[in-house]
Amino acid sequence: MNIKKIYVLLITVFLLSILLFSGKIDSFGSNSIHLQTPLNMITSESTNPSSPILLSNDIKDYESYSNSTDYYYETYVMSEMDYHLVWLYSINSSDNFNLNLYSAPTYSFNDIIECSYSNSNLDLAIFRPTNSIPTYAKVESIDSGDAIVEAETALEGDFNHHYTVCQDAQEIIDIYQFNLYWGYEYTIKLSVPDDSDLDLYGYHFINGSSADIDQPDRNSSSSTLGTDEEIIISQDPFDDALWAIVIIKREGTGYGSFIVKGERTMDIPSYEFIPVLIALLIGIYISLIIFRKNPSIFKLS
Repeated sequence: MNIKKIYVLLITVFLLSILLFSGKIDSFGSNSIHLQTPLNMITSESTNPSSPILLSNDIKDYESYSNSTDYYYETYVMSEMDYHLVWLYSINSSDNFNLNLYSAPTYSFNDIIECSYSNSNLDLAIFRPTNSIPTYAKVESIDSGDAIVEAETALEGDFNHHYTVCQDAQEIIDIYQFNLYWGYEYTIKLSVPDDSDLDLYGYHFINGSSADIDQPDRNSSSSTLGTDEEIIISQDPFDDALWAIVIIKREGTGYGSFIVKGERTMDIPSYEFIPVLIALLIGIYISLIIFRKNPSIFKLS
C-alpha cells in the first residue's frame, strides 16, 4: 500500500470514529427480554451452615421459622454482568426477621456483602459481584412465623416497552436493568392499580458494591393506594451506566405496569465536551495540511 492510500485510510478511520462516537448517544441499544415465571413455591429450611438450602433463580422458598434461630442458604452462580437481589418477606408484619448476605460459606462478618435489618416486613440486599459467584444468605429469626425468601437476577429491559410487574400476591418484588446512556434524560413511570400500593426504586453502583432497601439512588414512594410513581434519571456526561429498576408491592393484590423512556438533552457541560472538540479540530487540521501538500492524495489510483 502506497503512502497516499495510508493517509486516506487514517483519515477515514478517524472520521468513522467520530461518527461512531456521536452515534452512540443516539442509540438505546437492543436488549433481549428473558421473562421468568416461578412455577412453584418450595418449603425447606436448614439450620446447618454446612448444608445450606439452594435458592434457584426466581424461585420462591416458603418458610416457617422458629424464634432465636439462624437459617442458611446458598444461591445459584450470579453473573458479574448483572444486578442481583435476595429478599425476605415476613407474612405477618409483626414478625421480626433479619437478612445477611455473604460472599463465602463461612457466613462470617469478614465475608459479608450486605445486611438488612428493615423496620418493615421486607428485607433485601441488591448487589453486583466482581466475579461470577454463588452467594450465601443467613436469615436471623427473632420471632416465630412464616416468610418468603427468594434470589433473582435482574431482567434485561428495553426502552419504550410496558412491563407487567408484581403479577400475583406472592410476587412482592420485580427487578429489571437498563443501560442508560449519557446525553439523555430518562423517565421511569409506574402505573399502579386502585387497590394496591407499589413503590419504584432505582439503583446504580459499580461491581463489588451493594445496597439495602433504604439506599436507593432514586425512589418514588407515595404510600397511597392507586397512586402512580415516577423517577427521572439524567446520566452524567461520558458515563454510560447500568441501572437497576426495582418495583416493590407494599399493599394489595393488583399488578402494576412500568415503562422507561429516554429523551435527548442538550445540557451537556461544555467543559466535558472539550476533549472531543479538540480531537475533531486536530483531525481537520492534519487533513488540511496533507491536502495542501498533495491535493491528489484522495485519488486512490
